[in-house]
Amino acid sequence: METLRRISRAKAGCRAKGPPCEAGRVACKPFPDMLMKARKNKDRAGGGRRFRWAIWFAAALAVVASVFVIVVAIQSPFTRDRVAQSLEENVRAKVTFGKFRMVYFPHPGCVAEDVTFVRSGSAVNTPPLVTVRRVEVEAHYLDIIARPGYVARVTLDGLHVQVPPRGAGGASTASGKTSPVRVGEIVADGAVLEVARSDGKAPLKFEMHALTVRSFAHDSEWSYRVAMKNAEPPGEITSEGKFGPLNLDDLVATPLSGTYKFQQADLGVFNGIAGTLSSTGDFAGKLGEIGVLGGIDIPDFQVLRSKHKVHVTSHFSATVNAKNGDVLLKQVESSFLELPWRPPAA
Repeated sequence: METLRRISRAKAGCRAKGPPCEAGRVACKPFPDMLMKARKNKDRAGGGRRFRWAIWFAAALAVVASVFVIVVAIQSPFTRDRVAQSLEENVRAKVTFGKFRMVYFPHPGCVAEDVTFVRSGSAVNTPPLVTVRRVEVEAHYLDIIARPGYVARVTLDGLHVQVPPRGAGGASTASGKTSPVRVGEIVADGAVLEVARSDGKAPLKFEMHALTVRSFAHDSEWSYRVAMKNAEPPGEITSEGKFGPLNLDDLVATPLSGTYKFQQADLGVFNGIAGTLSSTGDFAGKLGEIGVLGGIDIPDFQVLRSKHKVHVTSHFSATVNAKNGDVLLKQVESSFLELPWRPPAA
């Protein structure tokens, strides 16, 4: 205001001096400078007000975000007890954590290390049913509010499943209650499945190079994709398809379907024969009775006593019981092409 008063007095002084002259122009020369300074002061004041508004707005957002995070933390499904309960309902075994911590940024979730699942009633020397070196659970804040029970991603690092021989697995720990948790994606690359055998032989070991499960839930169908090394005969398997809904009360009644490709299977592990097998096919049914339609190609099949190699191709229809490994061949169409004899290498 003081600056404006000075400008007004300067204008009045210039008008009082009469017609402009050289001296008058010199005398009135400070007037534009004063006007410019006034404008600068006004702009500076406006900028200061905008800056203060930005600070207040940012502070308000920070307060709202803090309150939101605190509320979510209080109601979080990722506390130690709630996560343990959910895992026990899914696996039907008692779970323990070596380390556990909740995660808030950039996404809500948790990290658990040295996770162990043990069936109740298992023998003292029986290894844990499942061990996981590290479990990472990642969700989104909006899902916690809009879709309770939904988890975006679970990563299992160092998953090791050890299936005991039949009749030695102990009893399920959890009741018939199933977890309402739904998971968008489960990744378990590098997982290992070992199936113990009752004949005293070394367990069958399946090494999962890559394993991804999508849209997992107990009460719905979910998809999977796996690349793994087969135990016996050793070879590489890739498969993808659908699995579920999971029936934990009667596992063999769980439906599944998909396709498979089995390559570079070494038949030399079986006594009396040799060759490299490849097979592709489709399967569908339930775990207790899986219908398989496929083809087999063995370009160098050999019965060791004969020392002659033949090219074997076959199309088959079979039923597989995944619970005990029984295979029932329903129909087989094979052809044999004897390969030219070659003397053994010196």
